Amino acid sequence: MQIGCAQIDCEIGDVAANVRKIRDFAQRARAAGCELVVFPEMVDTTCDMDAARLHGSTWERGPFEELQSIAAETSLCIVCGMSEREGDDLFNAVAVIGPDGNLIARYRKTHLITTEPFSEDRVFTAGDSLCMFSFGGLKFGVMVCYDLRFPEVARYYATHDAAAIVMPSAWPLSRIAHWRTLVAARAIENQLYLACANRTGVDRDVVFGGTSTIADPWGEIVAAAPEREEVLVAGTIDIARVREIREYMPVFRHRRPDLY
Repeated sequence: MQIGCAQIDCEIGDVAANVRKIRDFAQRARAAGCELVVFPEMVDTTCDMDAARLHGSTWERGPFEELQSIAAETSLCIVCGMSEREGDDLFNAVAVIGPDGNLIARYRKTHLITTEPFSEDRVFTAGDSLCMFSFGGLKFGVMVCYDLRFPEVARYYATHDAAAIVMPSAWPLSRIAHWRTLVAARAIENQLYLACANRTGVDRDVVFGGTSTIADPWGEIVAAAPEREEVLVAGTIDIARVREIREYMPVFRHRRPDLY
């Protein structure tokens, strides 16, 4: 399966402009032969807390409907970070839209970062469940940005037959060395693919680190973007590669859950 990661800049609170960017990069992904494309975290409003609070919307209208339309127009599975409002709660969420425009899965970020200037806990409600979906004969797990620092999440997906994890992110440039290390580590220790789409650009005084990456089950980089450029990176996810690595290095057969 050909999969893409759309590394884009976004405008704070300008939902219409950000949706146009999604449409543009979805069309690029389709032209590149992708079947699935991952967008960064909270593309509709950006991760600016004030903008999310002001412009976050329910999924019965607005940018979610536009996302459904884009998926159907391009015949792509789209994985996109979005703000989601439900009643009095606001979620840092991910929508997984199928090529027919229907919602396949929804994930609400379970680990909220409290490091300034983000302080998500002041604005968002944490999700209370993990999320897997099937597409193209493969099982995928979903994470968002800060979730990468919690190895238990990726391990849950690996032990529930995921071949890949998709991850929208808005990871800052100041910690991009951690990004590179943790993306490779999660791929290696769980013997699956990671497809991680990260923001580029600047929100107020936060510089995002780009470096969107597709890593294979051996930790090798299938495709990676530079830090500061808007670009689509694409690569192949192959279930045979997952099986090959897990047979060669059968760590899951050697686990000792009786000890931990």
